[in-house]
Amino acid sequence: MAEPNSPHPMAAAMQWVARIMAAGMMMVLPGLAGQWLDQRLQTSFLVLVGFAVGLTSSMAYLLAITKANNREDK
Repeated sequence: MAEPNSPHPMAAAMQWVARIMAAGMMMVLPGLAGQWLDQRLQTSFLVLVGFAVGLTSSMAYLLAITKANNREDK
């Protein structure tokens, strides 16, 4: 049986959907910004830097929220 103070399962699922969407945006938006800057500055490397930064930051974010969730469950 669920704990009396636990959130509704659908609310918990929507929290995770929002977290994962945020991580996805953190992955993609720096790369798109790098592409925009590449077009403006006539370069070709900023898109790769943007996607690398986005991937690194989103993985750190996912690890942090998963670790925080595991601490809450204990």
